[in-house]
Amino acid sequence: MLTYNLSTIFSIRGVKNGYTFLKKLGIGHIAAHNLVSGKVRSIRLDHVEKICHALHCTPNDLLEWAPGDTMIASDHPLHKLRAREENLNLLADMKDLPLDKVAELKQKLAEWKGE
Repeated sequence: MLTYNLSTIFSIRGVKNGYTFLKKLGIGHIAAHNLVSGKVRSIRLDHVEKICHALHCTPNDLLEWAPGDTMIASDHPLHKLRAREENLNLLADMKDLPLDKVAELKQKLAEWKGE
């Protein structure tokens, strides 16, 4: 079953209040509430585009897939949308790093970003 799971990308991007964030993007009360609570059944494509633009992500980053009753081959592309198990809270991970390692990490991030 495909669902929208914005909590992961909100956490990565440092969004503390998803509802307020979505409202500031121009997404209506009901749609914002449903997206934050994970109860959304459909979403307008212009909303997906606004969210992706603001969070610097793709629609795939917003979607999560959990296998249902139907068997799907292990090499099926939907498996790429399975819930991420890893903890992506980098700030918590960096908290205990020595400062020289933080500097190395910052340099590596700059390389990845192409700076």
